[in-house]
Amino acid sequence: MAILQDKIKPNTYVECRILDHRVDELEGSQLFFRYVHLEKVIHELHFGWTNRTVHACIHMLQHFPLPQYEGYFSYFEKHLEIKWNNDEANDSYILQFIDQGTIMTIQAKKEQLITFGHQLEKEWHQSPVVE
Repeated sequence: MAILQDKIKPNTYVECRILDHRVDELEGSQLFFRYVHLEKVIHELHFGWTNRTVHACIHMLQHFPLPQYEGYFSYFEKHLEIKWNNDEANDSYILQFIDQGTIMTIQAKKEQLITFGHQLEKEWHQSPVVE
């Protein structure tokens, strides 16, 4: 499971699992996302993204911040949009994970986001392949 811990709020984090994926790049992956704020589960989401979208998100996180995203990553179905702003005063980024109006905020350092991307890639490789 990939976990992104908030750098300021204790016991606040997002976790993401890739439950399974199909082989073809245009086929889909099933994902599970959870937002925990101060030890309380606030939001959970099961959703699907194409493999191409999963790989784009992983790449974006592993090379964070990529200027072509201009602080915004989404999929056309609008499940789990990600917006971010640089908080230079705290040497971090404020991220908003958005699911159909629910906004989940995490503050993280660039290095944490890169690690989160690598964790997601590991999740991908460990997830079962569906024929």
